Amino acid sequence: MLALCSFLLAGCAPFRAYTGPKAPRSDVAIIEVNHPVDQVMSGSEETVYLRKVNGFITAKDRVAVLPGPCEIEVGYRSGDDDERRAISQRNVRIEFKAEAGVAYAVYARRLWSKGHWYAVVWGSGREIARSENGVIVIKGPPQKAPSHP
Repeated sequence: MLALCSFLLAGCAPFRAYTGPKAPRSDVAIIEVNHPVDQVMSGSEETVYLRKVNGFITAKDRVAVLPGPCEIEVGYRSGDDDERRAISQRNVRIEFKAEAGVAYAVYARRLWSKGHWYAVVWGSGREIARSENGVIVIKGPPQKAPSHP
Protein backbone atom coordinates (compact mmCIF):
# COMPACT_ATOMS: atom_id res chain seq x y z
CA MET A 1 0.00 0.00 0.00
CA LEU A 2 2.82 2.42 0.88
CA ALA A 3 4.49 1.72 -2.48
CA LEU A 4 1.23 2.49 -4.32
CA CYS A 5 0.82 5.82 -2.47
CA SER A 6 4.43 6.76 -3.23
CA PHE A 7 3.92 5.92 -6.90
CA LEU A 8 0.75 8.03 -7.11
CA LEU A 9 2.38 11.00 -5.40
CA ALA A 10 5.43 10.79 -7.65
CA GLY A 11 3.12 10.94 -10.67
CA CYS A 12 1.83 14.31 -9.45
CA ALA A 13 5.27 15.90 -9.23
CA PRO A 14 5.62 18.82 -11.65
CA PHE A 15 8.08 18.81 -14.54
CA ARG A 16 11.14 20.92 -13.62
CA ALA A 17 11.75 23.64 -16.21
CA TYR A 18 15.11 24.59 -14.72
CA THR A 19 18.54 23.06 -14.32
CA GLY A 20 20.37 22.18 -11.13
CA PRO A 21 19.20 20.48 -7.97
CA LYS A 22 15.53 20.16 -7.09
CA ALA A 23 14.40 23.28 -5.23
CA PRO A 24 11.98 23.17 -2.29
CA ARG A 25 8.32 23.85 -3.17
CA SER A 26 8.49 27.22 -1.39
CA ASP A 27 11.35 28.33 -3.70
CA VAL A 28 9.61 27.62 -7.03
CA ALA A 29 6.48 28.73 -8.87
CA ILE A 30 4.06 26.15 -10.28
CA ILE A 31 2.39 26.63 -13.66
CA GLU A 32 -0.65 24.44 -14.27
CA VAL A 33 -2.96 24.05 -17.26
CA ASN A 34 -6.32 22.31 -17.51
CA HIS A 35 -6.99 21.98 -13.79
CA PRO A 36 -9.85 19.43 -13.65
CA VAL A 37 -11.84 21.29 -10.98
CA ASP A 38 -11.75 24.50 -13.01
CA GLN A 39 -12.89 22.71 -16.17
CA VAL A 40 -15.81 21.05 -14.36
CA MET A 41 -16.85 24.34 -12.72
CA SER A 42 -16.73 26.26 -16.01
CA GLY A 43 -18.17 23.44 -18.14
CA SER A 44 -15.49 24.24 -20.68
CA GLU A 45 -14.24 21.88 -23.37
CA GLU A 46 -11.49 24.36 -24.19
CA THR A 47 -8.04 23.01 -23.48
CA VAL A 48 -4.71 24.78 -23.42
CA TYR A 49 -1.49 22.76 -23.79
CA LEU A 50 1.95 23.72 -22.55
CA ARG A 51 4.46 23.34 -25.37
CA LYS A 52 7.50 25.18 -24.05
CA VAL A 53 8.44 26.72 -20.69
CA ASN A 54 11.58 28.86 -20.42
CA GLY A 55 13.04 27.05 -23.41
CA PHE A 56 12.22 23.54 -22.09
CA ILE A 57 9.94 21.57 -24.41
CA THR A 58 7.18 19.83 -22.45
CA ALA A 59 3.70 18.38 -22.77
CA LYS A 60 3.09 18.19 -19.01
CA ASP A 61 0.15 19.89 -17.28
CA ARG A 62 2.18 20.99 -14.22
CA VAL A 63 5.58 22.65 -14.40
CA ALA A 64 7.89 24.09 -11.72
CA VAL A 65 9.97 27.18 -12.54
CA LEU A 66 12.43 29.29 -10.59
CA PRO A 67 11.37 32.84 -9.69
CA GLY A 68 12.03 35.52 -12.30
CA PRO A 69 11.16 36.13 -15.94
CA CYS A 70 9.07 33.30 -17.37
CA GLU A 71 8.13 32.59 -20.97
CA ILE A 72 5.60 29.92 -21.93
CA GLU A 73 4.24 28.75 -25.27
CA VAL A 74 0.81 27.16 -25.38
CA GLY A 75 -1.50 25.58 -27.93
CA TYR A 76 -5.30 25.33 -27.96
CA ARG A 77 -8.00 22.74 -28.67
CA SER A 78 -11.77 22.77 -28.24
CA GLY A 79 -14.13 19.81 -28.58
CA ASP A 80 -13.28 16.13 -28.35
CA ASP A 81 -11.59 13.75 -30.77
CA ASP A 82 -14.88 12.24 -32.01
CA GLU A 83 -16.44 15.48 -33.19
CA ARG A 84 -15.67 18.59 -35.12
CA ARG A 85 -13.07 20.51 -33.14
CA ALA A 86 -11.08 23.70 -33.20
CA ILE A 87 -7.30 23.77 -32.81
CA SER A 88 -4.72 26.53 -32.78
CA GLN A 89 -2.93 27.21 -36.03
CA ARG A 90 0.23 27.99 -34.05
CA ASN A 91 1.30 28.35 -30.44
CA VAL A 92 1.02 31.67 -28.63
CA ARG A 93 3.63 33.04 -26.24
CA ILE A 94 3.09 34.65 -22.83
CA GLU A 95 5.75 36.37 -20.71
CA PHE A 96 5.38 37.19 -17.02
CA LYS A 97 7.40 37.37 -13.81
CA ALA A 98 7.08 34.18 -11.76
CA GLU A 99 7.21 34.50 -7.97
CA ALA A 100 8.34 31.80 -5.54
CA GLY A 101 5.53 29.95 -3.78
CA VAL A 102 2.84 31.11 -6.22
CA ALA A 103 0.71 28.72 -8.29
CA TYR A 104 -0.25 30.00 -11.73
CA ALA A 105 -3.15 28.71 -13.83
CA VAL A 106 -3.25 29.04 -17.63
CA TYR A 107 -6.62 29.15 -19.37
CA ALA A 108 -7.83 29.44 -22.97
CA ARG A 109 -10.49 31.91 -24.03
CA ARG A 110 -12.13 31.69 -27.45
CA LEU A 111 -13.35 34.73 -29.36
CA TRP A 112 -16.24 32.99 -31.14
CA SER A 113 -17.12 35.78 -33.54
CA LYS A 114 -13.58 36.23 -34.84
CA GLY A 115 -12.20 32.67 -35.05
CA HIS A 116 -9.43 33.53 -32.59
CA TRP A 117 -8.37 32.52 -29.10
CA TYR A 118 -5.98 33.77 -26.43
CA ALA A 119 -4.42 32.40 -23.26
CA VAL A 120 -4.54 33.99 -19.82
CA VAL A 121 -2.23 33.39 -16.84
CA TRP A 122 -3.81 33.78 -13.38
CA GLY A 123 -1.91 33.94 -10.10
CA SER A 124 -2.61 35.27 -6.61
CA GLY A 125 -6.28 35.75 -7.51
CA ARG A 126 -5.75 38.03 -10.50
CA GLU A 127 -4.84 38.04 -14.17
CA ILE A 128 -1.05 38.23 -14.50
CA ALA A 129 -0.59 38.13 -18.28
CA ARG A 130 -2.43 37.55 -21.55
CA SER A 131 -1.20 36.33 -24.92
CA GLU A 132 -1.86 37.92 -28.25
CA ASN A 133 -4.71 36.37 -30.23
CA GLY A 134 -4.05 33.07 -32.00
CA VAL A 135 -5.91 31.79 -35.06
CA ILE A 136 -8.25 28.80 -34.79
CA VAL A 137 -8.50 26.14 -37.50
CA ILE A 138 -11.57 23.87 -37.63
CA LYS A 139 -10.80 20.15 -38.00
CA GLY A 140 -13.18 17.25 -38.50
CA PRO A 141 -16.07 16.41 -40.80
CA PRO A 142 -17.73 19.37 -42.50
CA GLN A 143 -21.03 20.51 -41.05
CA LYS A 144 -24.05 19.48 -43.10
CA ALA A 145 -26.20 22.21 -44.55
CA PRO A 146 -29.69 22.24 -43.10
CA SER A 147 -32.30 20.62 -45.35
CA HIS A 148 -35.33 22.64 -46.37
CA PRO A 149 -38.64 20.92 -47.19
